[in-house]
Amino acid sequence: MRKFLILGGVHGVEPQSAYVAHHLANYYNLQKSNDPRFLELFDLYTGSLEPKAQLVVIPDFNRYGLKNNTRGNERGVDLNRNLPAFNWSSNYQDKVYFPGTAPASESQTKLLVEIINNNKFDLIISLHTNHFVKNPNPPQVNFDGIEVSWGFEQAKILGKLLELPVTTDIGYSTPGSLGSYCKQINTPCITIEFDDKLSKEGVWALYAPEIIRYLTGDLG
Repeated sequence: MRKFLILGGVHGVEPQSAYVAHHLANYYNLQKSNDPRFLELFDLYTGSLEPKAQLVVIPDFNRYGLKNNTRGNERGVDLNRNLPAFNWSSNYQDKVYFPGTAPASESQTKLLVEIINNNKFDLIISLHTNHFVKNPNPPQVNFDGIEVSWGFEQAKILGKLLELPVTTDIGYSTPGSLGSYCKQINTPCITIEFDDKLSKEGVWALYAPEIIRYLTGDLG
């Protein structure tokens, strides 16, 4: 059985990602964790899609940002620049990309790393929108990992289902990102960049049927 992590709400200015992840958890009737560490920081849901996959869903990774419409967390840290990846850097081109004072300096990041290390996921799917800050990018399915691999084949399947281009380069530097960390630990990571111009409901209506088809269909 394959094990998947679906992550939403990394950036609070991308509420569509949290909406889709949360509704996926509800769709599959996943069980919400009562671990106080999660309740304090973010929600975590788990369940099995027998016989295909085991799902872990974090819909609101940056709960503060989602509530306050900020890219960063309560300390102004971009959580997608705070992972303890080989390329983490204290340099940043704009304050909204502030990577924190050290790799995994944030409580959310520490707990995410623990979850990833304890579960050894076959695939991580991170939901975003192409929200413009400094670097524009189109909606896409971006893959981090070995290109000749099962993970890359999954990215191509998702790209075809969602009718989005599949890329292996987002087009700009992302030090300390989840994708960079996943490369470091040899875990395939797919980042789906939804169209930020669509509403939460619009993103769900357009993309959710195909994501559900992927998760409950032939996973390869």
